[in-house]
Amino acid sequence: MSDGVHAREADHGRQWSLGPGVTLVALLLGLAPAPVQSQVLHVWPSALSPCDGTLQACVDAVGPADAIRIASNGPIDEDLVRDGSLSLSAATGFTPVITGVLTVLADTPGDHTIRIRGLTFSGGRIAVGNRGPGTLQLQVLDNTIEGAQGDFTATLRISAIGTGPVVATVTGNRVVPEIDVEPVILVDAGSFLSGVIADNVIEMAPRNDSVAMVFHVSGALVMDVVRNRVTGAGYGAGIRIEPLDDDGVFDLRVLGNLLSGGLEFGVGIHTLDGRPADGVRDLLIAHNTIDGYEVGVLLNDADAELANNALTHLGFGLVEGFGDDLALRSNLYFGNQSNATVGFSLGDDPVLGDPRYAGPGDFRLLAGSAAIDAGDPTGTPPELTTDLDGQPRVQGDGVDIGAYEAPEPSAAAAFLAAGGALAALARRRP
Repeated sequence: MSDGVHAREADHGRQWSLGPGVTLVALLLGLAPAPVQSQVLHVWPSALSPCDGTLQACVDAVGPADAIRIASNGPIDEDLVRDGSLSLSAATGFTPVITGVLTVLADTPGDHTIRIRGLTFSGGRIAVGNRGPGTLQLQVLDNTIEGAQGDFTATLRISAIGTGPVVATVTGNRVVPEIDVEPVILVDAGSFLSGVIADNVIEMAPRNDSVAMVFHVSGALVMDVVRNRVTGAGYGAGIRIEPLDDDGVFDLRVLGNLLSGGLEFGVGIHTLDGRPADGVRDLLIAHNTIDGYEVGVLLNDADAELANNALTHLGFGLVEGFGDDLALRSNLYFGNQSNATVGFSLGDDPVLGDPRYAGPGDFRLLAGSAAIDAGDPTGTPPELTTDLDGQPRVQGDGVDIGAYEAPEPSAAAAFLAAGGALAALARRRP
């Protein structure tokens, strides 16, 4: 990766906690904290103004530092719109269902915070982002978005299309789109967008051009995509990175994800053409399990490192793109029609063996898996302390390949297994 990107990471750090159910992104921009403002907590619906009418009226009236807690299960049949800061979440004991669309775009001067948590959008979607000059802190946490419809309209759209930067944390969400949605999650980095997308579940509907996550890059993107589950059948692709012009640059890390069940002509991870004349396009792909597509990884015009990935049951594990600077270390290939295109090296220490998945749709590792303890520890970022189940990333004698780490047998289990083996040996003796 470039010296410029390394210098930026040294200055600001990529520090996030990946404990079960909790993912935090440290500010990547080195920004000074915003002045503390007095916050008023509003409950909707309420007999008190301004939340004694519609939810939209409450959203319109609250101050930029205030928070709204929804004390209703709904359904709430409203399309909600806000320009600027908004904190909207479920009140304790309630599971609000909103059947409309939530659009929150910061367009006015100044810095803003948008926080959406614990809500269910049934037949609707979320669009949040920055269109102005200030900095936007964005959190989309623990929501369910299901049944959203509409061609080329993302179920969840996150945008940085103004002049100000966006720092985004998108974690713990469950997204279940209808068949006619493409893409499901769209990240539009028109200015500077940084953050983390982690611990989300995306259940894909069958549509041949549908993509789980699309990153449009015409500005700069610094993003970690961590421990997400993308499953389904008959859809187009898992993750696609699309530089929209020659100025688009990115530093993207795709870590510990499960991508499975795409079409026979689909792609797990795909970068499109358009290398800039001067700029960084760095991609780290590590500890992912990619299964069931036509192509596991197809890279064009990106400086990429692939380490400790399980590439299984694919048409091609790797397809050579154009202008790539690739480093491949300790990736596992199994059940593929071809592990790579002709003349494409599998890199250092490839593993060609059965990962012994637990069963159809279950990619945990059984005893005897070729993936166990076979990874390269230098390919595991130090922040990636847990696997897709939230278990410790390293157990046993080494790190495992793929999204899951096989549990180390307990001392008691090992003792019983050894005793059983001795007993079986004794029975076979004459």
